[in-house]
Amino acid sequence: MKKLFVCLLLFSQTVLADRYQTGLDHYDAGNYAKAYCIWKVLADRGHVVAQYSLGWMYANGEGLAVDAKTAIKLWRQSAALGHPDAHFAMALAYTTGEGVKRDDLKAIKWHIEASQLGHEDSQAILYDLITGQFQQLSYAEKKMLQQSWRMLGTSNFINSNRANIRSGPSSKNKTILYANKGDEFVEFRRKGKWLQIGLPNKTIVGWVHSSLIE
Repeated sequence: MKKLFVCLLLFSQTVLADRYQTGLDHYDAGNYAKAYCIWKVLADRGHVVAQYSLGWMYANGEGLAVDAKTAIKLWRQSAALGHPDAHFAMALAYTTGEGVKRDDLKAIKWHIEASQLGHEDSQAILYDLITGQFQQLSYAEKKMLQQSWRMLGTSNFINSNRANIRSGPSSKNKTILYANKGDEFVEFRRKGKWLQIGLPNKTIVGWVHSSLIE
């Protein structure tokens, strides 16, 4: 079992970013003990990036015994201070069940929060869930994902009196819903003259011909 380092580190008035970078240099060189000592002091003082990075040291067992619960604690602290990567790490934890009980709904929640902070990987995961797996999700997961639709697509309104929303980008695909003039939709992507859209007020994702909305 790897030992936990005891650190005697004097904290000066050096710029926090420089102290963090020093720790990162040690980390990249494989000097985990030195990296830990620097980041631990910074994390205890509320340094958001140090908290996040220290969490990964615990999660991966880098110079430490693997401790997923401590990693989660550090990521929660970092996320509370607005770090996008910490939100993403929490989403992954709830997806895999590492350090917490697996919960896909909570994973989506964390991905949404990370996306709101500009995290591109979370945005990509949400996009894939909405446009590729939406019909297989639970009702609760669909409702949760609706919070992110306007963030990931372009909002507009149905222009024709009635629009057939289909299961795929072809008139051969079955109609899953009839949308009415004025109904809001969010455009996710285009395939020829077909648009993949979500209707925020109906919890439906499908395809519509561009002539029915433009």
